[in-house]
Amino acid sequence: MSDNVGYESTQPLHTTDSLTSDLRRLGVSEGMTLIVHSSLRSIGKVMGGTVSVILALERNIGERGTRAGQYLQGGGGRAAG
Repeated sequence: MSDNVGYESTQPLHTTDSLTSDLRRLGVSEGMTLIVHSSLRSIGKVMGGTVSVILALERNIGERGTRAGQYLQGGGGRAAG
C-alpha cells in the first residue's frame, strides 16, 4: 500500500484570493519585481489553474510591479498567456 493514499483529497483547494493572501504573508507587495519559477503541482490544487496563480501575483505587485517567468499550462509544453 502506498504512503500517498488519500494525499490528493487532503490538499486544500487554492483560489486566486487565497493565493493573493498567501503571497502577501510572504512579503510580496506593490511595485516588486518577481522572477517566478514553479509548477502547479508544487503549489497544489488551484481553482483556475495557471491563470489564478498569475492573477494572484499581479494583484500583489500591482501595475508598477514586474513579473517574469516561464508559464506553461498543461502537459503539451505550450506557453500560457
